[in-house]
Amino acid sequence: MSDGTIPGKPVRIYQEDGSFNDFSTEEVVAGRLNSFLGWKCAAGVENLCINFDGDVQSASCGSIGPDGRSGKYGNVFEDFTLDGKWITCAQEFCSCGADLFIPKVRKEKNKSLLKFTQGTAHDLDKRVSTINRAAGVERTFNARNKQIFWEIGRRCNFDCSYCHKYVHNNFEEHKTLEMLKFATEKLEQFSKGEKINFAISGGEPTLNPDYLEWAHYLVNKGHKLSTHSNGSRDPKYYQELITLSDINISVHFEFYQKDKLLELLMVLASTIRSLREAGKEANHLEVMLMMSPGIKDKVIALEKEIWEIPGFRYFCTLTVMPIRGHESIEIKDRRTGDTLVEYEKEEAEIFGNRTIENFMKEDELSSDERLKAFDHLDAIVSPEERQNAFDALMKSIT
Repeated sequence: MSDGTIPGKPVRIYQEDGSFNDFSTEEVVAGRLNSFLGWKCAAGVENLCINFDGDVQSASCGSIGPDGRSGKYGNVFEDFTLDGKWITCAQEFCSCGADLFIPKVRKEKNKSLLKFTQGTAHDLDKRVSTINRAAGVERTFNARNKQIFWEIGRRCNFDCSYCHKYVHNNFEEHKTLEMLKFATEKLEQFSKGEKINFAISGGEPTLNPDYLEWAHYLVNKGHKLSTHSNGSRDPKYYQELITLSDINISVHFEFYQKDKLLELLMVLASTIRSLREAGKEANHLEVMLMMSPGIKDKVIALEKEIWEIPGFRYFCTLTVMPIRGHESIEIKDRRTGDTLVEYEKEEAEIFGNRTIENFMKEDELSSDERLKAFDHLDAIVSPEERQNAFDALMKSIT
């Protein structure tokens, strides 16, 4: 049975009766579905976060449960010890995308709702349009694998005004390949032989001269890799990386070069298509437009050019991400813990996962364009994958 996953909506939220719907992390926050105070959370069991200095935490929030157990376990470049128990969430709100992916349940009995985590069958007839009272949350991709979010260094070639000085600089020493391999072996002890989803960020991780070699090392060991990058490297670099890793490119309007970015996205969309036509596994590309207050028109203009890249709409996803986490532009709303009050209503309406239908008016989608949308299906070798792609396409254009 299909699991009914939707590209760009990696968080599945269940109600107690088993009904569910899928959301982007931004939609979870915007819908005020991000309060898990008192819930059971698999931080430290199914998930780890490693900060710039190698400190191992159960989650990005560094959560400390009411039982007094700290969310910090040691250092990945030295040693760390885990207790293997789900924690009780002590945070009023969960705002970090990395933490929203961690399996959570309102009550112990609700663990049976988590179909991806358990590897059990999905009943897609239970999908609903509205979630009134959440009882379980999990990620929809590679959910049987342990998940590790790792900020491998602060070194970055950008200096965005909204990025706190603590999390980026252009002088910190890189972690060596030997250090990264040592840490990988330590983390494999955590996973107890299971494969790991590594989500790597920085700083800018691709500045590390050993990053590609380490990526090959991880993939050769059977692990899954996702790289969060600012897209500033040469297209040839990313052409190699897309064969090893999903790539999430964050577009920072203070520093990006539009022509270079569009060239890169064109190369990557073409590369992904060529890999699929050759029957090879192709990783995913997501472009995240980092939107600060007052630049909506600039975001929409760039979005239009991205949608015009051949094949982008079929093989890649696009998300509009609000800037958050810096006191100079953010005032946190006490109710949601993550409302950016400087944004106008019409700006907030474009946050989250975007499709070509979001961008274009309905009358701009001619019947010819709709028919052409099916042309790419012939390039998909696997009949099952082709059927899934057809079903997803039908869902997006009807």
